Amino acid sequence: MFQSHLPCAVISLAASPSEAIELTIEGDCDETFTVAVSDATPGRRYALVSSEDLGLSVITEGGCAGATLGLDRSSLALRRFKPSDSAGSDSLTVEGSDAFCGMYTQAMDMATCAVSSVKRLSKRGFVVADGRYGWSGQELYQVDLHEETVTSVGTMDVAVTAMAYHEDGTLYFYEANGWATSDFGSMNNETAEQSYIAETPGWPMTGLTFIGDVGYSYSRGDYNLGTLDVTDGSVDVIGDADYCSRGCIAANAEGTIYQMCSNDLYTLTPEFSTVDRVWLGFVTGLPGAWHQACTFHEGELYTNHGDELHIVDPISLTSESTGIELNEGVDAMAGRP
Repeated sequence: MFQSHLPCAVISLAASPSEAIELTIEGDCDETFTVAVSDATPGRRYALVSSEDLGLSVITEGGCAGATLGLDRSSLALRRFKPSDSAGSDSLTVEGSDAFCGMYTQAMDMATCAVSSVKRLSKRGFVVADGRYGWSGQELYQVDLHEETVTSVGTMDVAVTAMAYHEDGTLYFYEANGWATSDFGSMNNETAEQSYIAETPGWPMTGLTFIGDVGYSYSRGDYNLGTLDVTDGSVDVIGDADYCSRGCIAANAEGTIYQMCSNDLYTLTPEFSTVDRVWLGFVTGLPGAWHQACTFHEGELYTNHGDELHIVDPISLTSESTGIELNEGVDAMAGRP
């Protein structure tokens, strides 16, 4: 359980921290999430702290005097202070709350005074992005399904043709780049800042989804479904998933991958060296559109046709407009399944 007080140490502004101990956060800040520490000194104490803002601070008393933190001093709070296990690891499960969203966290090894990188508690909000190779803009948008509003997050360096959230909350994307190879990278869903990881091998990718920590990509060029290594962008081809003029794919929370090709809905089941592609039928109620994105968000399958956001029922093969209008250039979307 998160504590809410500070140890007796005096904090003041100083230089940026170094990294050694590892801190990872999995899950969304408004739901149950896991905070894990690794590479700490085995059996020795570590501290987990949080702040509402970033900053550069130095501890001026105690055994770690001179060690720096990347957190603002005015709202620092101690969240955990205990020994790691024999492998130098520890983890805790936290019941999420909106109050946690936006906080920054950092871990310090009290034996070596080394600190981790700073992590931000966030949630996988519903986002859509411009594609079409940038012809209609390069904006990332946040969609509020309850308020029925669409707000620009910021301008991306490159337009994207597919994006999806990893289970750890990282938003990954493929650059929209015609029939040439395109960049693969990660993106901040709250600023639209993009980070390059690798150039895609071969044909450009137009489909991206995750089942747990396993990524799947679909290429509109050679029609292959493959598994994705997010560390270097490499793709291991599973097999032919057949031609799809739009090519978006989306996995639900149960691990079923759906493929939308205009109004045609399929399931894709990866098997050894092959993909079992099953046509479910023709979805009614969708107007035609040149580009299409799709994603699952909180149990519902969403897609866009033209400038309308629709919910698709894979059982009845019907769709219903949400009444939310999008930029006609939207070519990718991502939500939390």
